[in-house]
Amino acid sequence: MKKTIYILGLALIGVMFITGCEYEFIARPLVIIDPVDPDDPVDPSLISFAGEIIPIFTTGNRCTSCHGTGGQAPVLTATLAYSQIISQGLVNTADPSSSKLYTYPKIGAGTHVWKTYSTDQAAEILQWITEGAKNN
Repeated sequence: MKKTIYILGLALIGVMFITGCEYEFIARPLVIIDPVDPDDPVDPSLISFAGEIIPIFTTGNRCTSCHGTGGQAPVLTATLAYSQIISQGLVNTADPSSSKLYTYPKIGAGTHVWKTYSTDQAAEILQWITEGAKNN
């Protein structure tokens, strides 16, 4: 008899334990935070290498008259400019204003007297380097 009462007591405690558990499934809306990512090439606030920097080199043969395919390094054609600029270390994202791509052909630098950037073009190149010199 004691054994039966003991088993019934354990069964009752087990039933109370199992039925006492309650799970609440609450559907919460998924909140997606979309911060502006500086590495996102679609970010419209970033200077576009393809759309804004390449034309500085190629429009009116400004740079590509000497730095075109088969010319002097770096080759600044639309297809090769980025890889040439990066591989030759012409940008310094840690200290953008010391980048050779910015300082060498800048007006008043006296280092590249053949063709130079306008003040606006130099500022745009500096901004692009400051933003991380992305191939966007």
